[in-house]
Amino acid sequence: MGNWFSHARETEEGQRIGSKLLYVHTNGVTRNALNRMQPNLSFGKNWEKISIAEFIRLLGVFHDLGKYTLFFQDYLLGRNVDPTLKQHARFGAMVLYNYLEKNADKELAYLAYFIVKNHHRNLHNPNRIEDDKLVSAEGALQVEEVFEQQKKSLLPFINPIKQELAFEKLEEILFTPAGKPFRLWLKREFNASPQVYRYFFINYCFSLLIEGDKLDASETPMFNLQELPEEAVEDFINSFPQAPNKTNDLRNAVRQEVAANLNRTDILKKKLFLLTAPTGIGKTLTALDFALKLRARLPGNPQIIVGLPFINIIEQTLGIYEKVLSPYNAKVLGHYQYADLFGEQSDNNLDEEHGYHQRRMELDTWQSDVVVTSFVQLLQTMVSSRNKMLLKFNHLAGAIVIMDEVQSLRLEQTPFIGAVLFFMSRFLDTRFVLMTATKPLIFELADEHILQHEGMSAKKEVCHLLNDPEYYFAQFERTQIIPLLNASLNDTPSFIALFEDKWTTDQSCLIVVNTVNRSLELYQEVAGWLRKKGLKNPVYYLSTNVIPLIRADVINQIKKDLKDGLHPILISTQVVEAGVDLDFDVGFRDLAPIDSIVQVAGRINRENTPARRLSPLYVLDFGDCQRIYGPITEFQAKLSLGEAPIPEPAYFGLIETYFWNIAGRNAYDDSLKLFRAIKSLEYNASQENSPISHFQVIPFSASTLSVYLDWDAEGVAIREFYLSVLREKDRKKGFALKAEFDRLYKRGFHQRIIAVPKWYCGDLNSLLPEKPDFPIRFVPLEESNVWYTHPTGFNRKKEKQPMHEAVVL
Repeated sequence: MGNWFSHARETEEGQRIGSKLLYVHTNGVTRNALNRMQPNLSFGKNWEKISIAEFIRLLGVFHDLGKYTLFFQDYLLGRNVDPTLKQHARFGAMVLYNYLEKNADKELAYLAYFIVKNHHRNLHNPNRIEDDKLVSAEGALQVEEVFEQQKKSLLPFINPIKQELAFEKLEEILFTPAGKPFRLWLKREFNASPQVYRYFFINYCFSLLIEGDKLDASETPMFNLQELPEEAVEDFINSFPQAPNKTNDLRNAVRQEVAANLNRTDILKKKLFLLTAPTGIGKTLTALDFALKLRARLPGNPQIIVGLPFINIIEQTLGIYEKVLSPYNAKVLGHYQYADLFGEQSDNNLDEEHGYHQRRMELDTWQSDVVVTSFVQLLQTMVSSRNKMLLKFNHLAGAIVIMDEVQSLRLEQTPFIGAVLFFMSRFLDTRFVLMTATKPLIFELADEHILQHEGMSAKKEVCHLLNDPEYYFAQFERTQIIPLLNASLNDTPSFIALFEDKWTTDQSCLIVVNTVNRSLELYQEVAGWLRKKGLKNPVYYLSTNVIPLIRADVINQIKKDLKDGLHPILISTQVVEAGVDLDFDVGFRDLAPIDSIVQVAGRINRENTPARRLSPLYVLDFGDCQRIYGPITEFQAKLSLGEAPIPEPAYFGLIETYFWNIAGRNAYDDSLKLFRAIKSLEYNASQENSPISHFQVIPFSASTLSVYLDWDAEGVAIREFYLSVLREKDRKKGFALKAEFDRLYKRGFHQRIIAVPKWYCGDLNSLLPEKPDFPIRFVPLEESNVWYTHPTGFNRKKEKQPMHEAVVL
């Protein structure tokens, strides 16, 4: 046989022809993986006979060995082939296993086998017979039969294959591993002796292989990280005149104190950093300044990765980073729900399928100097079994990872996430900068519930970037929390008497409650009362019941009204708690977790106007807290608040006391199960075992449906184009349509979708009529007035609401 191909393409005449020589692809994958590999990583295990670099090189060399069989080459060129015989991953995996078992280490041999065998699929539990027939006697016989036929088709060409791979004596390892010893060792090592380092080693090497494979296959160039000036943030701040006031002085002091940590002699040994500081102190720029200065002291220009919980914060941060770094031609990539796949790429330069694949691959593999992404993308890359998510796992190695608003993480997952960050810092040389205006106990809980049982401690290794964060909290007297928990609020109308007593018409006001239904009722009551009194204060509404397209307009209009002195009133849910840059005179907050209450306080007197010193946030109780957050949270929130006003300087102590009390009473079963899954490599075990594949940052809600609203003529056009993409059967045309959708319509599509409890959706049709079970419902333009009312959003009156309303922000 003359040439072997790794990939093929279809000519205009419909003929399949080879498009890439196999040895060229093998070399490209190997080169990509080695170029991305971080040097000097330690996984807590010393494999004496082989280096990690050599292990990764061998993964690249052997991963597509099975493509040399006639069965695969015939399949590639469109000929009819037995689908079992054309499979190629297991063939190379078994041959590499044989080589490493003989020349290196049996554990490494198995890990290499596992990685190569699965490089086109998701990872699985090594002991699952459904996923690996070699773990059963009967399945091993079938595997051996297939291997022998594939080997027979390859042997006549063994010499040129050895030459292409630069691997002598290949024929000596062309056999199926002995089944019984393989199974006994696997059972003894992976069942009886679970080890946490295996998870991180497997995911890291697997990620290097599959990223290198997909980049080469799509001919996407690997991005070379460049030097960035450590003074970029200082230059940016100095380019704008700063008003001489206390807030700016404090921001400068915080940034300088944080940066001063870089003078520590042990700073490069520190991997876990915590920045706890008040809202409005400039943490975004401070963290970037610290990261750039730390980056300049580390080899290899580490990637900076920023994880954030909410889309509005992601977009704000992305905009700031682009402004700071644009003078230096740094590549800043946003990877989130509305991410722009094509950036400023013109239509003329878009090469349909090829161009779409490349740009999608650049996004999915974080080819940039700086990445700004969501907690979902970041954490579900760290903890995943999915091939697509693990593509970028290797980018976390050696990176500087900034995580803001970490208090938004689910408390029951906090010990597990803290342990994952600790092990990534230890095994993968990742540096984490965690930021918050509150004080989550992420490493304390990791120690208490997980790490101390492993003989380790994360808390001892944390570097606090501010020596005395309480000092900075004490410098602000912008707000005060005033508990009104003894006031009787039996229903929504009873709020008006309290509101009338505490609010004056010359004050802008924010009112935040725990449920969408309560917010809708409250909006009607307040708006009706204002009309009855003849008051002209604008009143607005925000929640996830309003399509995102409108939410942005509402926020911009409120900002304008605040600037114009119109004293607007906003009724909202938790959707405004973080990342919404609004500044009200007074606020009301339904009883909730203390960190949520403090976040709302951050939307009041945000600009620290002296005339508004100690602006009030009144905390009241509609009776929804227990139903939404549970009785423990309700009890501890009431206990922490007490009855006396709490000025802003006391927030730090308030939060710390609350978190310690609530943490000690929370159940962490999920965290413990997930950590056991990591140790045991339970990537996809049963639901009862909480496997890795079930980890979610935002829990899936079976009680809600996604609903698309046409809303306007543009929305109709977007929906029709989306349906044309789904219905296109020609592969090439489908990619062209998908590329155009992502470029022109993706953001608009997502901005017209909301999550609605099922019981309000009635007989809404599927977005794809020919598939009634399609997971998105839709409201046509002509029915918008029936299903949607401005400004409160989706009409929740179609069916009876069940006893327990889901938490919908």
